[in-house]
Amino acid sequence: MRVSLNWLKEFVAVRLSPADLAHKLTMTGTEVDSVQIIKSAFEKVTVGRILKIRRHPNADKLVLCEVDVGNSSPLKIVCGAPNIKEGDIVPVAVSGAKLAGGFSVHKTKIRGESSEGMLCSERELGISEDHSGIMILPPDLPTGVPLDEALQLSDALLELGVTPNRPDCLSIFGTAREVAAITGEKTRLPDIRMREAGAQIESLTSVTIEDEKGCPRYAARVVSGVTIGASPAWMQQRLLKAGLRPINNVVDITNYVLLELGHPLHAFDYHKLFENRIVVRRALPKESIVTLDGANRGLTEQMLVIADAEKPVAIAGVMGGANSEVTEQTKTVLIESAYFDPVTIRRTSKALGLSTEASFRFERGADPQMLTVALDRAAALMAEVAGGTVAAGSVDQYPHPFSPKEISVRHERIRRILGIRVPPDKAISILDALGFEIVSTTGESVRVRVPSYRPDVGEEIDLIEEVARVYGYENIIATYPEDRALMTRGLPAKSAEEEVKALLKGCGFTEIITFSFGDPEEMKDFSGDGYPAAPIRMRNPLAEDESVLRTTLMPGLLGTIRSNINIGRKNLKLFEVGKIFWPAPGETLPDEHVSACGAATGLRNSLHWKEQPAEVDFFDLKGVVETLLDSLGFDARAVKSARPGFHPGKCADIEVAGKTVGRVGEIHPDIIQKYELKQKTFLFELDLSTLLSCPKTEKEYLSVSRFPYSDRDMAVVVDENIEAAKLVSAITEAGEEILRRVLLFDVYRGAQVESGKKSLAFSLRFQSVQRTLTDEEITAAFNKIVQSVQTRFGAQLRK
Repeated sequence: MRVSLNWLKEFVAVRLSPADLAHKLTMTGTEVDSVQIIKSAFEKVTVGRILKIRRHPNADKLVLCEVDVGNSSPLKIVCGAPNIKEGDIVPVAVSGAKLAGGFSVHKTKIRGESSEGMLCSERELGISEDHSGIMILPPDLPTGVPLDEALQLSDALLELGVTPNRPDCLSIFGTAREVAAITGEKTRLPDIRMREAGAQIESLTSVTIEDEKGCPRYAARVVSGVTIGASPAWMQQRLLKAGLRPINNVVDITNYVLLELGHPLHAFDYHKLFENRIVVRRALPKESIVTLDGANRGLTEQMLVIADAEKPVAIAGVMGGANSEVTEQTKTVLIESAYFDPVTIRRTSKALGLSTEASFRFERGADPQMLTVALDRAAALMAEVAGGTVAAGSVDQYPHPFSPKEISVRHERIRRILGIRVPPDKAISILDALGFEIVSTTGESVRVRVPSYRPDVGEEIDLIEEVARVYGYENIIATYPEDRALMTRGLPAKSAEEEVKALLKGCGFTEIITFSFGDPEEMKDFSGDGYPAAPIRMRNPLAEDESVLRTTLMPGLLGTIRSNINIGRKNLKLFEVGKIFWPAPGETLPDEHVSACGAATGLRNSLHWKEQPAEVDFFDLKGVVETLLDSLGFDARAVKSARPGFHPGKCADIEVAGKTVGRVGEIHPDIIQKYELKQKTFLFELDLSTLLSCPKTEKEYLSVSRFPYSDRDMAVVVDENIEAAKLVSAITEAGEEILRRVLLFDVYRGAQVESGKKSLAFSLRFQSVQRTLTDEEITAAFNKIVQSVQTRFGAQLRK
């Protein structure tokens, strides 16, 4: 929001410099992003009055003017413009003046006649592109005054960063209210001098509101006999400073009032409205409208439209229709001033991908009570600037008038929240200056009525914030808390999610957070076999690659890995714990699952002189998953599987208590190529929601034996498809109590083992907690184990 300091001064006295004012506004919550000082594009141009005009004796198209510029004698100036007459107030460039573009003015002779200056057009002054004639100034300007001072062309522009909860600051007058509250000055509304004439408005038009929720209030006026043309220079200048392009006087007035008072307006060509009336309704099925930007826009039944008796003529609160546009032929105008439901306008704007100055304000919350003030202001300006006649009366459909909210704020509560004591009288004066009507006061509290332009204030804490920001955050002294901390018997246990995060960090992984929205094409890579085939699509996605709710965390991790690899970080261990969303048949809302996903790529450890570099592999990540689940108290096992997105033969399901709770494996080469990772990447994902529903393994205490142990090695040859985990389970079962540990320490495939088979070597530790084992006992247990694996798996003992 750009605020002209000259314009601001029309509503509140400003005695601060632009820099000091910007600082004050920023410190009270209205951030000023920048301050731009504007100077006029000319020098030594003054306001003059044409006293006399006579023909040039030596040129048919030139005239000789005598112009009063406040000196002892008038200047003689030769001019060729056809639009001047005696008595006109005009800009005069005296000798030594510099105009826009660097042109200099000096005394000279034109066709034998002396010319002591120059009468200027708007283009020569850099005010606009109009050079059809001399710029005619308002008749009340005093002669001899510098032009930039008379027209307030030198200015300061404050660029405000208005937050979404403060729509009241999206106008010059709204900013003036803030300045008044900060500085103690008083605000004043624009002086609206409107003369009504002609027929009563009830005989000219009517307004019907069919959707009172979408449009709680709609008012209109009719102005006839307007002449469409260019706006006056002062209005164009203000629009340009605010970043708006002048169009014509009627449209410019609606934009001018929007900037001035913050309430959006719209002007319809009255004679283009069928039956000359307005109907506010929802769009009909398959209805469409060509908007002012020339686009043909399809409407839905959820969108609010302004219609006449047969068709939509505007998208309510967003943009008008081309079928009711004000053009050069327009003679009568119907001015709309309405209040629309913010949610309805926001949804329509997002659905159409169309954001305007009007929708920007309506979707944040306009002021329903400013509506008629803005309407009258626009009608008065159209009568003044466009020569129109304002019909008697206005239409104002307001079925459910605004009822202001009342809130009490306690002085003790202010002290406890801010940590300082704000004198009650000061707190009350701050609220009063901000426009909160004081309803009642007691020694302990004050009750206020919230103004209609503050939709963001709804609770006591909001009023405390208002007091704090105007009182000055810099006046709040840093202090230690007054209350002592209460002693508790112990901190509550960490949630399962927090525990998972802590364990993964302990395994050397770094936590990341990615968006809950994803690319449907990326979700397809991992769909099926336990994951939804089709994710839930958003109605109004920001982009196609963020158009669905994620069904897995894996694409987000792979995308993060790609971004890091692209900037040279190739050794990565990342994880995320977050929600994923699966469609729930027959339900409106999705099923939400909490998932833990981790990925590793590159080198296992950082480079070190004592170790040879080695890349991470499947077993590294499998070990992380086993460590994680064991620390959480679950007895898990990995079962070989083939899952979408993973490398064939290098993927395993993670099972707990017979339930599949996740998977771990190497990412498929096709997906590695798709993400342009250029190196092997391993990934796991656990469904924590399913995992936490599984029973935990009871931890059994085993005393440390005082007796010696004995290690025996055993190497067996088995078929390639037999999993080592199954052998470990069989060995443990056969070894009974005296087998304390089973460790796989070697896997061999080679010349000494026939094709289709592999050699697995295990270290077995035997120990008793009651006595020293004899060789006979250990040998007997060992032989039992050998016999078990030979019988169950057809294993051959290697010697």
